Amino acid sequence: MALRRQTLRAPLVVLHRLGSGARISITHIEAAAEQWLLPGVRRFNKHARPDARQTFVGRTVRWLRFADMLEEEPCLPRHAHTDEVAIFARRMRTERGWAEKTVLACCSAVDLLLDRLNDRGIILDSVRIDDIDD
Repeated sequence: MALRRQTLRAPLVVLHRLGSGARISITHIEAAAEQWLLPGVRRFNKHARPDARQTFVGRTVRWLRFADMLEEEPCLPRHAHTDEVAIFARRMRTERGWAEKTVLACCSAVDLLLDRLNDRGIILDSVRIDDIDD
């Protein structure tokens, strides 16, 4: 029971400060974390552990995302082939039935490769095995 109370404390603090029913941005969560970490604001009058801020923000983001209350900032395209990566991910999910973590890991590797090719000015049509090895 204590673990459940700890897990829910961070999201409840944010909801209490910002009001329920509203979509909450990560900026608001980080501001609430800074206030919560101050001595006397929490139920203790001592400084928080060094990892308390990260734990507060991480738990709150995950919980609000699950509750569909998190206002996430739109991701900017990393490279010119974001549509192809999305199609690749969709095929891995639907046709292959791969687990979501596997799909995310594969897409992350592909995005990293395409980012590096983009940074070096190499277009996809001219990629050689040496470029991939590098």
